[in-house]
Amino acid sequence: MVLSRRILDLERDERLRYVLILKNQGWAAGSALNHTHSQIIATPVIPKLVKEKLDGAKSYYDYKERCIFCDMIRQELADAARVVEETRHFIVFTPFAPRFPFEVWIYPKKHSCAYADISKEEMMDFSRSLRNTLQRIGKTLDNPPYNYILYTAPIAFRAAATGTP
Repeated sequence: MVLSRRILDLERDERLRYVLILKNQGWAAGSALNHTHSQIIATPVIPKLVKEKLDGAKSYYDYKERCIFCDMIRQELADAARVVEETRHFIVFTPFAPRFPFEVWIYPKKHSCAYADISKEEMMDFSRSLRNTLQRIGKTLDNPPYNYILYTAPIAFRAAATGTP
Protein backbone atom coordinates (compact mmCIF):
# COMPACT_ATOMS: atom_id res chain seq x y z
CA MET A 1 0.00 0.00 0.00
CA VAL A 2 2.84 2.41 0.78
CA LEU A 3 4.38 1.98 -2.67
CA SER A 4 1.03 2.42 -4.36
CA ARG A 5 0.34 5.65 -2.46
CA ARG A 6 3.82 6.92 -3.25
CA ILE A 7 3.39 6.15 -6.96
CA LEU A 8 0.06 8.02 -7.01
CA ASP A 9 1.67 10.97 -5.25
CA LEU A 10 4.57 11.10 -7.72
CA GLU A 11 2.15 10.89 -10.66
CA ARG A 12 0.73 14.27 -9.65
CA ASP A 13 4.05 15.92 -10.52
CA GLU A 14 3.66 17.07 -14.12
CA ARG A 15 7.43 16.93 -14.69
CA LEU A 16 7.51 13.15 -14.26
CA ARG A 17 6.77 10.51 -16.90
CA TYR A 18 7.78 7.25 -15.21
CA VAL A 19 8.01 5.72 -11.74
CA LEU A 20 10.20 2.66 -11.16
CA ILE A 21 10.41 0.55 -8.01
CA LEU A 22 13.45 -1.64 -7.48
CA LYS A 23 15.44 -3.48 -4.89
CA ASN A 24 19.11 -4.45 -4.99
CA GLN A 25 19.78 -7.03 -2.27
CA GLY A 26 23.43 -7.57 -1.42
CA TRP A 27 26.62 -5.79 -2.41
CA ALA A 28 27.10 -7.92 -5.54
CA ALA A 29 23.62 -6.87 -6.73
CA GLY A 30 24.54 -3.20 -6.49
CA SER A 31 23.15 -2.38 -3.06
CA ALA A 32 24.84 0.70 -1.62
CA LEU A 33 23.36 0.16 1.85
CA ASN A 34 23.77 -2.83 4.14
CA HIS A 35 20.14 -2.96 5.29
CA THR A 36 17.13 -4.19 3.33
CA HIS A 37 15.39 -1.41 1.42
CA SER A 38 13.55 -0.71 -1.81
CA GLN A 39 13.95 2.37 -3.97
CA ILE A 40 11.54 4.49 -5.94
CA ILE A 41 12.93 6.35 -8.90
CA ALA A 42 10.81 8.90 -10.76
CA THR A 43 12.10 10.25 -14.06
CA PRO A 44 11.08 12.95 -16.55
CA VAL A 45 11.57 10.41 -19.38
CA ILE A 46 10.38 6.88 -20.03
CA PRO A 47 13.41 4.57 -19.66
CA LYS A 48 14.68 2.99 -22.91
CA LEU A 49 13.96 -0.59 -21.77
CA VAL A 50 10.39 0.31 -20.78
CA LYS A 51 9.84 2.11 -24.11
CA GLU A 52 11.14 -0.95 -25.97
CA LYS A 53 8.78 -3.23 -24.03
CA LEU A 54 5.84 -0.94 -24.79
CA ASP A 55 6.75 -0.69 -28.48
CA GLY A 56 7.06 -4.48 -28.68
CA ALA A 57 3.71 -4.98 -26.96
CA LYS A 58 2.07 -2.51 -29.35
CA SER A 59 3.58 -4.25 -32.39
CA TYR A 60 2.31 -7.60 -31.11
CA TYR A 61 -1.15 -6.11 -30.54
CA ASP A 62 -1.19 -4.55 -34.02
CA TYR A 63 -0.28 -7.95 -35.52
CA LYS A 64 -2.40 -10.30 -33.36
CA GLU A 65 -5.07 -7.93 -31.96
CA ARG A 66 -4.33 -9.37 -28.51
CA CYS A 67 -2.19 -8.44 -25.53
CA ILE A 68 1.20 -10.20 -25.55
CA PHE A 69 1.26 -10.41 -21.75
CA CYS A 70 -2.21 -11.98 -21.58
CA ASP A 71 -1.11 -14.48 -24.26
CA MET A 72 2.04 -15.34 -22.29
CA ILE A 73 -0.01 -15.89 -19.13
CA ARG A 74 -2.50 -18.14 -20.97
CA GLN A 75 0.35 -20.15 -22.50
CA GLU A 76 2.23 -20.54 -19.20
CA LEU A 77 -0.93 -21.62 -17.36
CA ALA A 78 -1.83 -24.12 -20.09
CA ASP A 79 1.66 -25.63 -20.25
CA ALA A 80 2.56 -25.22 -16.55
CA ALA A 81 6.17 -26.36 -17.15
CA ARG A 82 7.69 -23.07 -15.95
CA VAL A 83 5.02 -22.07 -13.41
CA VAL A 84 6.52 -21.59 -9.95
CA GLU A 85 3.29 -20.54 -8.24
CA GLU A 86 -0.25 -19.64 -9.18
CA THR A 87 -2.48 -17.66 -6.86
CA ARG A 88 -5.94 -16.23 -7.28
CA HIS A 89 -4.60 -13.05 -8.87
CA PHE A 90 -1.03 -13.76 -9.99
CA ILE A 91 1.16 -16.23 -11.81
CA VAL A 92 4.84 -16.64 -10.97
CA PHE A 93 6.90 -18.26 -13.71
CA THR A 94 10.33 -18.49 -15.22
CA PRO A 95 10.52 -16.93 -18.69
CA PHE A 96 11.05 -19.09 -21.78
CA ALA A 97 14.30 -17.29 -22.61
CA PRO A 98 15.61 -15.76 -19.37
CA ARG A 99 18.16 -12.97 -19.60
CA PHE A 100 19.63 -13.83 -16.20
CA PRO A 101 20.14 -17.04 -14.20
CA PHE A 102 17.11 -17.79 -12.00
CA GLU A 103 15.04 -14.97 -13.54
CA VAL A 104 11.41 -15.08 -12.38
CA TRP A 105 8.42 -13.01 -13.46
CA ILE A 106 5.25 -12.24 -11.50
CA TYR A 107 2.32 -11.20 -13.69
CA PRO A 108 -1.26 -10.32 -12.79
CA LYS A 109 -3.76 -12.80 -14.22
CA LYS A 110 -6.20 -9.94 -14.83
CA HIS A 111 -5.30 -7.62 -17.72
CA SER A 112 -3.77 -4.64 -15.95
CA CYS A 113 -1.02 -2.17 -16.72
CA ALA A 114 -0.41 -0.29 -13.49
CA TYR A 115 0.64 -1.36 -10.02
CA ALA A 116 -1.16 1.61 -8.44
CA ASP A 117 -4.52 0.39 -9.83
CA ILE A 118 -4.64 -3.00 -8.11
CA SER A 119 -7.06 -3.65 -5.26
CA LYS A 120 -6.03 -4.23 -1.66
CA GLU A 121 -6.77 -7.96 -2.06
CA GLU A 122 -4.62 -8.11 -5.20
CA MET A 123 -1.85 -6.18 -3.46
CA MET A 124 -1.83 -8.65 -0.56
CA ASP A 125 -1.75 -11.55 -3.04
CA PHE A 126 1.13 -9.91 -4.93
CA SER A 127 3.03 -9.35 -1.68
CA ARG A 128 2.65 -13.02 -0.74
CA SER A 129 3.75 -14.13 -4.21
CA LEU A 130 6.83 -11.90 -4.10
CA ARG A 131 7.72 -13.01 -0.56
CA ASN A 132 7.27 -16.70 -1.45
CA THR A 133 9.39 -16.31 -4.57
CA LEU A 134 12.21 -14.53 -2.73
CA GLN A 135 12.11 -17.11 0.06
CA ARG A 136 12.34 -19.97 -2.46
CA ILE A 137 15.31 -18.35 -4.19
CA GLY A 138 16.95 -17.60 -0.85
CA LYS A 139 16.53 -21.15 0.44
CA THR A 140 17.54 -22.87 -2.80
CA LEU A 141 20.54 -20.66 -3.56
CA ASP A 142 21.68 -19.86 0.00
CA ASN A 143 20.52 -16.21 0.04
CA PRO A 144 22.19 -14.92 -3.13
CA PRO A 145 22.38 -11.25 -4.06
CA TYR A 146 19.47 -10.30 -6.31
CA ASN A 147 17.62 -7.45 -7.99
CA TYR A 148 13.93 -7.04 -8.52
CA ILE A 149 12.19 -4.43 -10.60
CA LEU A 150 8.51 -3.60 -10.48
CA TYR A 151 7.50 -2.42 -13.94
CA THR A 152 4.34 -0.38 -14.29
CA ALA A 153 2.78 1.71 -17.03
CA PRO A 154 4.18 5.18 -17.74
CA ILE A 155 2.20 7.94 -16.07
CA ALA A 156 0.51 9.32 -19.21
CA PHE A 157 -0.34 5.80 -20.45
CA ARG A 158 -1.93 4.90 -17.12
CA ALA A 159 -3.83 8.19 -17.03
CA ALA A 160 -5.20 7.57 -20.55
CA ALA A 161 -6.15 3.97 -19.70
CA THR A 162 -7.95 4.91 -16.47
CA GLY A 163 -9.34 8.29 -17.52
CA THR A 164 -7.54 10.12 -14.71
CA PRO A 165 -6.12 13.60 -15.33
